[in-house]
Amino acid sequence: MSIDTSNWTDKDFLAFLMIYASKADTQTTEDEILWIKKKCQVSSFEHILGLYNSQSEFQNIQSIQDLREKYYPGEEGKIQLMAFLNEFFQSDGEYSLLEQNVMRILSRLL
Repeated sequence: MSIDTSNWTDKDFLAFLMIYASKADTQTTEDEILWIKKKCQVSSFEHILGLYNSQSEFQNIQSIQDLREKYYPGEEGKIQLMAFLNEFFQSDGEYSLLEQNVMRILSRLL
């Protein structure tokens, strides 16, 4: 992992994960950004987005895997994250095939 996450909160990690999820259908919409900002309540969404964009896809996945246990430990933490991801993917009333596939991938990664 190459980004500095030493000052992160669980909400920062959640925003990072949601940014990853928002890329499921190749682009992040303004509605998705607003949803992430509202639900995650991070102080600097732009900073977290910049960190996300500064890494490769592999590095982002590695960051998610490395930080998951710190912020959402154990099976209960995974259940919480999966519920949050499910809410995110269904927030626009359309749960696309791409989003469903990303959900399956994340269920394995987390």
